[in-house]
Amino acid sequence: MTYEAATWGSGWKEAEQGSTVAIASFDNTNGAQINVPYGMLLGKRDCIVQQSETADFLFGISRKCDYIVLSDCSVRSAEYPSRGAGKQMIRGNWLMRSKSMFDPEAPISEIRFELTGLLEWSGRNMVEEITQYDKDYAFLRSSAVLSAENQESEKLYSGDSYSIELRFCSIRGPKQLSETVFRNKAIAAICFSSAVTLDEALFKLHKVQSFASFCCGWYAGVESVTLINKQGISIDYHCRYICNDKVPGQDDYMHMPIPLISVGDKVDSVLGKWLDASEELTAACNVLVPLSTRKSDTYMDLQFLAASQTLESLSVEGRSVKAFSDEEFDRMKEIVRNSIQDNRVRQWACNRLFGHNSNKLGQRKLLGDLYDFIGSFAVQVFPDKKAFIQRHVQMRNDITHRNPASMSIDHSRLFYHTQGVIILCHAAIMRKIGLTESEVVEHFSRSHFREYLIREAADL
Repeated sequence: MTYEAATWGSGWKEAEQGSTVAIASFDNTNGAQINVPYGMLLGKRDCIVQQSETADFLFGISRKCDYIVLSDCSVRSAEYPSRGAGKQMIRGNWLMRSKSMFDPEAPISEIRFELTGLLEWSGRNMVEEITQYDKDYAFLRSSAVLSAENQESEKLYSGDSYSIELRFCSIRGPKQLSETVFRNKAIAAICFSSAVTLDEALFKLHKVQSFASFCCGWYAGVESVTLINKQGISIDYHCRYICNDKVPGQDDYMHMPIPLISVGDKVDSVLGKWLDASEELTAACNVLVPLSTRKSDTYMDLQFLAASQTLESLSVEGRSVKAFSDEEFDRMKEIVRNSIQDNRVRQWACNRLFGHNSNKLGQRKLLGDLYDFIGSFAVQVFPDKKAFIQRHVQMRNDITHRNPASMSIDHSRLFYHTQGVIILCHAAIMRKIGLTESEVVEHFSRSHFREYLIREAADL
């Protein structure tokens, strides 16, 4: 995306005076930047170390009255010949554009954004096709009906400080004799009761994006962001986001683990638990979503470790991990100290027995309890609970500590075990955000989500 030439300055007043002309552009490779083909926007003509020249904001006004702001600006490259004005390339963190003059630091009252596959996740069809036939079933006419009812917004979450809803619209393409095109769009909107900072608004956006990716089964990449500031001014916001590895297709749409329609009236409760998740559950989600939805180019053992860490975070979330009460543990330590006479042996035994995690439940116990918490779906993925725990703990210890045994692990078994663990994490998070044991089984059974991987993991 490249904007037309604009006059730039350190403030709106300087930009209006038209002292320096530059072209702003943005893409996911180079980010937000300004090309100054003639002249200087940052620094002085006789300055040697131009990279030290920075500015919090630079302001531009185009001939079409686009008001543009570049943030966290620094000189990326520059040429300063002995004669002439020279030229600069200035890079920034993000770019904002609006049709009205605005304050880039003004609080945000609403943030709207499009995500990849959001419309398919919602299941909303705004254009209905109606075909008519005569009494002999001969074709008469076909028409597309755009229903206002199908464009009504849908509330996803209502909280004390903000609410989240889906808004729908249908845009007709250019009129052509050969075809008629309607483009349907779903836009997520977070409305804040009290205006918040840009960072706070973006944090909520990423939480919703993560939830959508988890439900869809693919990475719901951010496609566009629009900010509404406290003054009611609409601002396009451009910042580098992680791109999708691929555009989801029909097969992906058919195998979504949790489409919106399947959650029904529970969406407010389920999304609320995701947004207000504990630190352990949030950490698990932050690892699982990219691990599960993005193409991985990492080594298989590193994928296994990431999946294993996610499973461990889920196993300790929302529960006490103490093996004994503090009083009982202190009594046990005292018995050990009084039972050994040799000072050196006593010190060695205490160091070994009473370290940092000595009063913590073992990994096998925690994994077993999580397996039982997930319920019957865990049995579908790993039918033999005891064998699964034994295999997982052994693999985890060997690969973490790079034991010689880790070199002989069969990569096919490691792959399918890892995929089974990832699916088990999906099911555990579903349970923790409010779905019942039977609902988890129903979601996977209906969607056939990664069905072949479940079969392979069950056969290990």
